[in-house]
Amino acid sequence: MLLPSIVLFLAAAPADVPLDIHSFQVVKQSSGPDDYYRVETGPDGPYLHAAYKPPMDTTVRGIEAPEELKRTLGGVRWRWRVKSFPKGGDECNPDVGDSAAGVFVSFKAGMKVMVIKYVWNATGKPGKTCELANNPFFAKRIIVLRVAGETDTWHTEEVNPRADFVRYFGGKLEDVPDFIGLAVLSDGDATKSVVEADYGGFVLLGSPPGSAGPDAGPGVAPK
Repeated sequence: MLLPSIVLFLAAAPADVPLDIHSFQVVKQSSGPDDYYRVETGPDGPYLHAAYKPPMDTTVRGIEAPEELKRTLGGVRWRWRVKSFPKGGDECNPDVGDSAAGVFVSFKAGMKVMVIKYVWNATGKPGKTCELANNPFFAKRIIVLRVAGETDTWHTEEVNPRADFVRYFGGKLEDVPDFIGLAVLSDGDATKSVVEADYGGFVLLGSPPGSAGPDAGPGVAPK
């Protein structure tokens, strides 16, 4: 028999929310006219295929946060693979600021939008972070999850964006502002490179992945 306290915990545990990859739409305010994404289907289900070719303008695909997880997001899980890397691309260097694949998690406090972007770089070191913007209306932090490696191979990631928010933007976990959306971007405009990558299996987690937290190292659990 389950103890009443355990029953109460199970009843209160937030549910994971799988995202339909077909629901990722062009984010117009962050995109040019070239939509180089399309949904394809593989053995593990549908995925979003990105195929950037210069001189296309970059385009972002994204989805709004479900109301029930705006204040309680535990983490994000997804799978991705790279077919072609931007030559010398490094999101932390504006001169060659391309990554083969990137996943944005956005928060908003008042008028200010704060973005954490998890990237798969062509160069550099996994775990590197950099701040690309921080002004009264917008802040952006890059976290490098992967660097180069074998192409055409799926990898699964789990991250804890709220813990990473505290780590890089400050404050307390209970004060993290609303999670407002998730988006993806593959591009090669800065390096004039052909870039291809795939994204799928997005799940918004009701509970944090593993034991990651603001005092337990980076809120990232690559697999």
